[in-house]
Amino acid sequence: MNLELLTFWPVILVLQVLDFLEFTFEDFKKILTVNLHSQYLGTMAVAPIMKEKGKGSIVNISSVTSIIAFPNLNPAYPSSKGGSRMLTEQSAAELAKYNIRVNSVHPGIIQTPMANYLITSPDAAKEYGIPLKIFGKPVEIANAVLFLASDESSFITGSAMVVDGGQTIV
Repeated sequence: MNLELLTFWPVILVLQVLDFLEFTFEDFKKILTVNLHSQYLGTMAVAPIMKEKGKGSIVNISSVTSIIAFPNLNPAYPSSKGGSRMLTEQSAAELAKYNIRVNSVHPGIIQTPMANYLITSPDAAKEYGIPLKIFGKPVEIANAVLFLASDESSFITGSAMVVDGGQTIV
């Protein structure tokens, strides 16, 4: 098998329950299973193949919610994305000896159906405190993944690339 790249973008977000105290443990487990456990299982599945090949690149998709807190967001989503960030760093530390690089991309608010409820007006990006005053496009996340997967990033492992229009710097 010729496998040199694995990219994970698992995402589930329960929007109907926004009150922190109403969020159930079942919802919490479901989100962690999709967003975090799948990245662990995928890493464990491909790492032996990449080890045998002598190189590889794993790029996990996390979120800026692993870096900053957001009001009115269920507790499981940022917990799963914070776990993704640490899984990336620990995997990078363990797999570097096999020439397997592991990095993560941390999108801010990206113009996707999942974020439509946030993009309510032309000024919404400004209201969310995004210094560039725009929302990201999916292609911008794809470009970050392509860079981390390429040989152009051969000296990068364990990194968290934030693609958020500057939202986490303010």
